[in-house]
Amino acid sequence: MSATTSITISIQGNNYDLKCPDDQIEKLKSAAEIVHKKMGEAKSKTPSNEKAAILTALNVAHEFLEVQNNANINETELSNIANEQISNIINNISCSLESYLTKNKK
Repeated sequence: MSATTSITISIQGNNYDLKCPDDQIEKLKSAAEIVHKKMGEAKSKTPSNEKAAILTALNVAHEFLEVQNNANINETELSNIANEQISNIINNISCSLESYLTKNKK
């Protein structure tokens, strides 16, 4: 179990005191930077902090789903390639065995 540390992150001028596992601090800081940037972009379109937060959440969720979808596509493509390679290996072994058996029957 990892130890936790209290850290303060700042997003759009607001400070948040959070507890975070020691091995996740850098990821949390990176996430806070992304949210800070996205909130700034959203606030340029709407003066409401609440609307900006909702737009930020929607944008980040959308990006997450896109990455997840691309990962699933890549996983499927890799699986298809692996299946094709395995099938080719089996076919080559089968052909080699047939050739060997045909030669030895004569």
